[in-house]
Amino acid sequence: MGFYQQISKYYDDIFPLSPAAEAFFLKRFAEGNAKRVLDAACGSGSYVRAFIDRGYDAYGIDLDPAMVNIARSKTSHERIVQGDMLKASELFSQGFDFILCIGNSLVHLQDENTILQALQSFHSLLNRGGMLALQIINYDRILGQGLEGLPTIESPEAGLTFERKYRYDEKSGLIHFDTVLKVPEGKYKNSITLYPLKASSLVSLLVRAGFSNTKLYGDFKESQWSPESYATIATASV
Repeated sequence: MGFYQQISKYYDDIFPLSPAAEAFFLKRFAEGNAKRVLDAACGSGSYVRAFIDRGYDAYGIDLDPAMVNIARSKTSHERIVQGDMLKASELFSQGFDFILCIGNSLVHLQDENTILQALQSFHSLLNRGGMLALQIINYDRILGQGLEGLPTIESPEAGLTFERKYRYDEKSGLIHFDTVLKVPEGKYKNSITLYPLKASSLVSLLVRAGFSNTKLYGDFKESQWSPESYATIATASV
């Protein structure tokens, strides 16, 4: 069973919708006069649902069937597509005014060439004047400080803890993301590999994919990005 299939039942308790993130996106939707929105790697569909409730024509795409089923239960079968974000441009017949890819999803792709393919796919799907928003962990911080993990997520209401550890493999250049989910029913252990994409490389890839006006933030409150920021958030336009 895959990582996200294992945790899909608990996903919304581990990663609840962030009011700060929602406000960050909605501000840019209004600035860009966005109508059609795509959440790439939409997970459980919480953001798609939130954007629909705000009056946007929102859609989602995710690779994991368990996540897709949960997202469809919040929205509809037609609004959530099961598929690879690398092929997003092949799966939608209409363009979008805004595309977001958050939750560290982009770095599940294993090298910069593959990440570039995803960015090119997003670029081809965006209408003229459209915007892309990305959010990943700040790997400049992770690698620069030799961090071995992120703070444990705790949800007393759901009775769970989610431990997150990192192991950097110098030979492959990848990070092993080891997790332990503890819930009343038991314990789930997993490990997946992530590509530690640095901010400068992300900006370079966005330019190569055809984007302009790239901006970096350290969080969804629009703090200035620095090597010590917890997150790397980028916006770019077509």
